[in-house]
Amino acid sequence: MAQGISHLIGQGTQRLIQPVANVIRGYQSDQRRNKAVGEASSLEYNGKYGEAAEVYVQLAAEEGKSNELIYALYSRDAFELWIKAKNIDKAMAQARDVLRVLSDTGWLKKSDDTVNDLSQMVGELYVAGYTAEADTFSKEINQELVAQGLAPMSVSDKAAGSAATSKAGKLPAICPDCGGPLPDSGGEDEVKCPYCGSVIRAG
Repeated sequence: MAQGISHLIGQGTQRLIQPVANVIRGYQSDQRRNKAVGEASSLEYNGKYGEAAEVYVQLAAEEGKSNELIYALYSRDAFELWIKAKNIDKAMAQARDVLRVLSDTGWLKKSDDTVNDLSQMVGELYVAGYTAEADTFSKEINQELVAQGLAPMSVSDKAAGSAATSKAGKLPAICPDCGGPLPDSGGEDEVKCPYCGSVIRAG
């Protein structure tokens, strides 16, 4: 009987300790993540874009087991840094990884923001001068959207990034002429693209 009571006490203690252990593990994980992001920021500040990208690749790998959106976010960060590092092959690999994760997990259907973000990635490729890769990635996105029963991005090949627009009547987030990200208009009805000089007006 004493053994039975001891066993029950042990089970009760374990139930009390487990939540505390989970909180501690979560805190330690947050600390490691914050340290890694700080390291990546420092590397980027010092122009070591490839090394900074690798940090985000590692962070994505760690998050892939538990949170697909965080995984896609870190892969997105790595994509931007590979572009800055002028490593288009690795940038494209990250872009395709983001598309794969958002597709496999159903987020393409769950949120328009995911499609907008993908189209912004296309725009970033255009701005960086990788026109062929931007065209290719735009087509890959559209193929995946159609495969999932969604409407493809209704944009020209040159301005694939312009699909990332705000609500009707507002200015787009991406220049429809060159695919470059547009600055905040400050409430005005028009904005000038800093990349190609086009003046875009609210529809």
